[in-house]
Formats: sequence, C-alpha cells, structure tokens
Amino acid sequence: MSKYESLPLATATPVVATATPMVEVTAPATLSAGYTFDSSLPDGRIFKIQVPAGGVTAGQRFSVPLPTELSSSTPLVGEDDTALGGGPKYHWKDALCGCFNYGICHPSLWNAMFCPLILMAQVATRMKLSWLGSPAEGD
Repeated sequence: MSKYESLPLATATPVVATATPMVEVTAPATLSAGYTFDSSLPDGRIFKIQVPAGGVTAGQRFSVPLPTELSSSTPLVGEDDTALGGGPKYHWKDALCGCFNYGICHPSLWNAMFCPLILMAQVATRMKLSWLGSPAEGD
C-alpha cells in the first residue's frame, strides 16, 4: 500500500470481559505491523489504532486496548475548540502563505502556480480516478 492511498474508516466494538478496556477492530486493508490508522467507536468517537506485531489482513478482526483518553466519559468532539485532526476548529490548517512551507522551489508549488492541470492529474492518478473523476478501471 502506498503512502498516498486512503483507507476507509474502521469500526471498533468495545469488548467487556477484561480489566483493561479493549476494542475489537476489523482491519480495513492488509496492513503491516506498526501501521497506524483511524477507527471509530459506535458513538462516533475517532481514535488511532496501531497494527499489532505480525500485521493484519483485510477483514481480519483483532483486539487492541482502548486509549486511556477514550475510556473516560469525556467527549472528543464538540465541547473543545479543536477538530479531530488536532488543529483548531473553524480555522485554516495553514497560514495564508503556507504554500511556501516547503520552500519556493518545491515542485508542487510550481505545478499549482503554472501547471494546475498537471497537479490535478497527479492527484487523480494517486486516488485511482479517471480524467472524468470516476474510479479508474484496471491498473
């Protein structure tokens, strides 16, 4: 799996019969050990899951400890001023000139400024979309 592919959100089911709160997760794809992905509880709370040693295959169910910040009754969304990704809610992630964060000679900046269709084609290719925006068939 390349670093540009997106994984669907996995769902987690709380498991009761242990001293440490555990959740049972269904793997969204075949993943190697140590890979981190997002999962959600039935009440909508989202948290990070790290794939255990040995990795997992798509559809495999495995148990992991519930993060301590989720085992309390405090909600993750709605009461504080931060979004799920940790950034401020209702604000831009980057500043006005954030496009220069990686330097003035970064290829993505130049493509966006002078060849936006090439940049859009690269993004569509990584997302496995055709030139019409529908899922690409074949490779």
